[in-house]
Amino acid sequence: MRQSFKRLSIIFAVLYSVNIHAEDLTFPTVDCVITPSKVIEISAAVPGVVEALYVDRTQPVSKGQLLGELKADVEKANVRLAQARTEMRSELSAEQVNLKYDRLQSSRVNQLAERQLASSQNLDEAARIKQVTYWRLKQAEETLKLRELELTRSQAQLEEKKVYSTINGLVAERYKNEGEYVEEEPIFRLVQLNPLYIETVFPMGYYGKIHKGMTATIYPEIDQEKGYSVSVDLIDSLGDAASGTFGVRLILDNADHQIPAGLKCFLQLDETQAQPAEPNIKQEAPSSKKEVAVGKVSTGQLKKR
Repeated sequence: MRQSFKRLSIIFAVLYSVNIHAEDLTFPTVDCVITPSKVIEISAAVPGVVEALYVDRTQPVSKGQLLGELKADVEKANVRLAQARTEMRSELSAEQVNLKYDRLQSSRVNQLAERQLASSQNLDEAARIKQVTYWRLKQAEETLKLRELELTRSQAQLEEKKVYSTINGLVAERYKNEGEYVEEEPIFRLVQLNPLYIETVFPMGYYGKIHKGMTATIYPEIDQEKGYSVSVDLIDSLGDAASGTFGVRLILDNADHQIPAGLKCFLQLDETQAQPAEPNIKQEAPSSKKEVAVGKVSTGQLKKR
């Protein structure tokens, strides 16, 4: 009799564990926060004095757009100087003319030498002059290339005085004004609002049941009656032992910029897409043949006993 009740207790324990597993598939409604997908602090590449800022807070910006410039009088002068030096081709032209003349002169000396009207010394001298002129022309060409590289460097130094947007978004904050000196501190804070990120946490008991691509619905605090479809983008592999939770990030398409960032929201996961873990139920093997026989007794026989 005692062994029969022990057997029944094992059966009830199994059924109870399955019920708990089924309840785990019901995800709770959790709080969440709507955040920008990117937050970037934009600063100049070099220190300097702010000369002009072309955008202000809340203005939309596009990737590559010029946002501001630092004072760059010296850099602009260097660009003009380097540009003028690259246009100075008189030395190159002169050496081209000299080489053409020296080649003709060398050809004439060779013709005279064939008729024995010029000595070998005259031949050597003509060849030497031609070779020297050739290398002078090469030197002039190399000098021109160096000047072009100096122009490129001057233009790059001038570009360092300009501040460009690196994303499509809007200006969240403008920290500086014209005339202020900046070093490493940012000038603008830019945010990208398409897509938006939804940050939330779940108890560790749900770890492994939420997967990337799983859909959910959020309800922003400004309009809790209207839901927006989102999908899981990232699941933290490291939980928080103090709170017993792990982080989940979802992504929301916001191409029309209807939803602002910085809002609280409520989130409900789609339970039909959950990945339940397989229940791991251990049953003790019967210690004797007698327990096996009792396990096969029907409920009516137990009552009769």
